[in-house]
Amino acid sequence: MSGTLPGEKGSQPCQTQRIGAIMCPILLSLLSLALATGTAAAFIADNSDPQTTVSGEWTSTDTGTTHTGPDYLVHEPGSAAACQWNASLTTAGAYDVFARWVADSRNASQALYTVWHDDGETRMAGNQQANGGEWVFLGTYTMDGENDLVQLNAARGERIVADAVRFAYRPQGPPTHSQWEMTFQDEFEGDSMDWRVWDSQAGPSTGRLYSRWPENCEVTSGILRLITKKEERVPGYPWTTASIWTREGFSHFGYYECRYRYVPGTGMNNAFWLWKVGGIPNPSLELDVNEGRYPHEFAPHFCYHTDSGFFSPGIDFQMEEDLSADYHIYGLEWNERELLHYFDGRLIRRTPHDLNPSHLEHLRLGTAVVTYAGPVLDSLDGKSMDVDWVRAWKVTYPGPQAERVIGTLGPGGPRKSLLNENFESVNTGEIPAGWTALYGSPSVEIGPGGSKCLALEAPSDWDTIFVPFEPQTGLFEIAFDLYTESFWCQWLFTPVGDFDVTDPGQWQNAWSSRCGPYVRWIEGGYPHPYYDGVWHDAPRCPNGQWVRVRYVLDVETKKFDYYLEDAQKPVLGGQFRYTTRTEIDGIIFRKESDEQPRTLWIDNLSVRRIEPVPVPTNVRGWRVWRD
Repeated sequence: MSGTLPGEKGSQPCQTQRIGAIMCPILLSLLSLALATGTAAAFIADNSDPQTTVSGEWTSTDTGTTHTGPDYLVHEPGSAAACQWNASLTTAGAYDVFARWVADSRNASQALYTVWHDDGETRMAGNQQANGGEWVFLGTYTMDGENDLVQLNAARGERIVADAVRFAYRPQGPPTHSQWEMTFQDEFEGDSMDWRVWDSQAGPSTGRLYSRWPENCEVTSGILRLITKKEERVPGYPWTTASIWTREGFSHFGYYECRYRYVPGTGMNNAFWLWKVGGIPNPSLELDVNEGRYPHEFAPHFCYHTDSGFFSPGIDFQMEEDLSADYHIYGLEWNERELLHYFDGRLIRRTPHDLNPSHLEHLRLGTAVVTYAGPVLDSLDGKSMDVDWVRAWKVTYPGPQAERVIGTLGPGGPRKSLLNENFESVNTGEIPAGWTALYGSPSVEIGPGGSKCLALEAPSDWDTIFVPFEPQTGLFEIAFDLYTESFWCQWLFTPVGDFDVTDPGQWQNAWSSRCGPYVRWIEGGYPHPYYDGVWHDAPRCPNGQWVRVRYVLDVETKKFDYYLEDAQKPVLGGQFRYTTRTEIDGIIFRKESDEQPRTLWIDNLSVRRIEPVPVPTNVRGWRVWRD
């Protein structure tokens, strides 16, 4: 399986045009099978399947390893040919459609694909000289299983490859693990805003570039447009945008989703969120289902506001799609234990919480002209964030909840030390012998409390360091102390296997050697590991004091447990992100640069092998169970 996971970039565009009733994206991005699968039903039509038909001259081959099924088909230049994959769908609805081929420099760079769907037909060109072995996104279409198909055509002078097509059902609505009752919906089917349902800001936003007005909201053809205009309705505010909220509030726990597409341009924030209406005192909880930016950034956050300030744990995902080219569904499930963020029906992030305010939450939609979203250009004038619908549900029957699996490894037996570094014997300004600074200038300095520590400052770009140790398999432990005056920075920790410090190519993509939990510490001090295809938040780490963190890892079962301080039970656990490595031989620490100089300090790093727990034998009256 290849491709890119949330949080990582890497895509190539595919040109399309408009045929029939559907307006398709001008730029399509690669979307890997790992990203597309989720929990939705999917159907793959291979070239060797009965529902696939061909015309013209084709040759079967099994060369290479990137094709689907036992073989794939090749058509050489000289005559016309076609391959048709028929969709065997059991459920009507919206489907993401993908094509797959084996790349070759001799292949057509503009291979013609045609998708037949309920609203007509859509044609696009795929570059079969690149992107081999990837699922290339052909668009989202409404299909009912009757006469729905994908066809690949070749002109006489083209060499093309026919391998497989994938139809992935795109669910909408709340997750199926519970029963729900819809409590709100606006499909924007009229020709104007219903101001009995919505309220609007009407004036400037202090310290910003814009004012917001109800006149910037326009409903046409079933779409709400939040329009950005280059106009100075209030002196000193050169732009106008829109911000609206429901007059009705919601007594929190439920599922909320919105289908919309971004403003096509930099300098804009495109938001769907829940928050109080003015006049309610702090503390208050702001739930950002998405505050995204063009073209790829999906930003599910939450902020807890108090009289003394607020903290805002968040992580921004770089999605493969151009999020202004087509509509996507952004959803949030809010229950008494967790916040679960969804993108097009796929669970993206899980965050535990105990923040349950007494005030009502109101659904909000809004755009903002902001410099942190890129250059603010005059071309934004007249552009809009387009909203298809907004919906909300409450739980009528909770059903079985997906529980976190924590503490699967146990404490283990005796420890044998492999690495123990307190930095006291290292000269300031240097790093321990055998360690490698990959980027920036990590070094040992005098840290908080007056002792020597490893300092990651990252005044620009990244500070990245590789810490080697004896290759390990089986069960072992990594522990260290960390300190920062503010966790309003981002840094990560990951064990690696077979990492070559002499290869600069691996420095740029060090994560290709990952063999264990891939953990980011994000704003607010939340350790945020990636596993099971989802980002998870762990309990928050405090600012301004030393914190001891500890990982127990099992390379054979590809599992880890995460401990805070001297806790006897782990606070988080899960599967490794990558499972191809059979040994771990080092750690990578990385701190990203931020706007303010905030140093991350690391001390008392230890790596210890965990021996098996001794099993008593020949003891009368004992009965021993072995897993």
